[in-house]
Amino acid sequence: MPGQDRISSNLEDYLETIFMVSDETTGAHSKDIANKMGVTRASVTGALRALSELGLVDYTPYRAVRLTTKGERVARAVAERYAIVYRFMSDVLGLNTADASEAAGVMEHGLSKPVMTRLVKFIRFFENCKHVQFVWQDDDDILCDYDPSDPQCRVCKEHAPTQ
Repeated sequence: MPGQDRISSNLEDYLETIFMVSDETTGAHSKDIANKMGVTRASVTGALRALSELGLVDYTPYRAVRLTTKGERVARAVAERYAIVYRFMSDVLGLNTADASEAAGVMEHGLSKPVMTRLVKFIRFFENCKHVQFVWQDDDDILCDYDPSDPQCRVCKEHAPTQ
């Protein structure tokens, strides 16, 4: 997206919220956005104006706001990044819901685009790799629970003792 490579994390949060609270027929109302985000309606108005200038929302004061096609694409990408990182924090690292949510939010906005892109690709790969089977130990160490003699696991095969 030319000129739109990096919108602020604050505006990304607004896009994601609009995406979540939008109704197919009526869009999203500023009071619903404000309530969901815990901000004032004046803050919502300022954000909606900025998003409108970027071509991400169709905004007219006192009417419901709708995501543009471009805005929906960005909002979906933001929501997907968050969900993927959240699942990794929760399901793989075993963090509780609050810690996983906080970490995903910080990482989603705090990492550069190239770092986040690689992290998301790694997480997707990790989720799809059927050979990684580990167990978290009580001392926060990791134990591989995969059979190293299985010929399909290249990593285990490379590190298995020679016979």
